[in-house]
Amino acid sequence: FRFLYVGRIIDIKNIQLLLDSFVHTYGNNSEVELCVVGKGDLLDTYRLRYGKYANIVFTGPKYGQELVQAYAEAHVLVLPSSVEPWGLVVNEAMAAGLPCIVSDCVGAAWDLVDGKETGFIFRHDDAEALSRCMLQLSENPDLYARYAANAYRLMHDEWNYAFYQKCLMEFLEA
Repeated sequence: FRFLYVGRIIDIKNIQLLLDSFVHTYGNNSEVELCVVGKGDLLDTYRLRYGKYANIVFTGPKYGQELVQAYAEAHVLVLPSSVEPWGLVVNEAMAAGLPCIVSDCVGAAWDLVDGKETGFIFRHDDAEALSRCMLQLSENPDLYARYAANAYRLMHDEWNYAFYQKCLMEFLEA
């Protein structure tokens, strides 16, 4: 089971909380992995601190087909940011059929996760809540499958180009 983080490796992304929660919850469990995709000021610090865990992988940045492949190989996206006006990686992950675990500081949470059965929202400073969210999806195959299908459906049936075009036309007419 693979959790995925995609984004800059900087303080406001709150990756320290994700890494600590993951280690607390899964330790060196070889059946569960955390893949961290991105670059930033804290990448080397985190590689040194968490390099001893074989189930935590820091890939550096990925673009294009490599990023598409990272989504395809993952099960759940986690975006733990303490500041995140939207979080386009949530849209990308859900379009790939990934449920998302996002903090309450991620703007997309309220349109794409809240009440949609596509993932979970946790308080941005609550490591235990994040751990509970990860456990729910990794230990309950039926819940995971339902949330994955709902995420895919939401992105492909509702949050698609026709929706964006409709919003743009309404804006222009106003």
